[in-house]
Amino acid sequence: MSTSPLPAPKNDVYTAEQLSQYSGADESKPIYVAIKGTIFDVSSKRQMYGPGAGYHVFAGKDASKALGMSSLKPEDCVADYSGLDEKEASSCLFFMVIAY
Repeated sequence: MSTSPLPAPKNDVYTAEQLSQYSGADESKPIYVAIKGTIFDVSSKRQMYGPGAGYHVFAGKDASKALGMSSLKPEDCVADYSGLDEKEASSCLFFMVIAY
């Protein structure tokens, strides 16, 4: 497993459709995961976020709600985290701090 640091978060604006192109399905493109609108390049962790890997469910999506709920369910991988309580809402960013 690689311990190299991931690149800094991106401030670019992507639509959900554009973000979905960075799911790892195309090996020539980076893998992005967004949390609360901030995009993280997790390409160096392809073994974790690539197709067939445990966290692939988050790849190419804003997975704020799922990360706040600690859920690996595809239906929870949505940007709208308004239904989360305060602890859950703050934990979605904590996940990337640990993963990063």
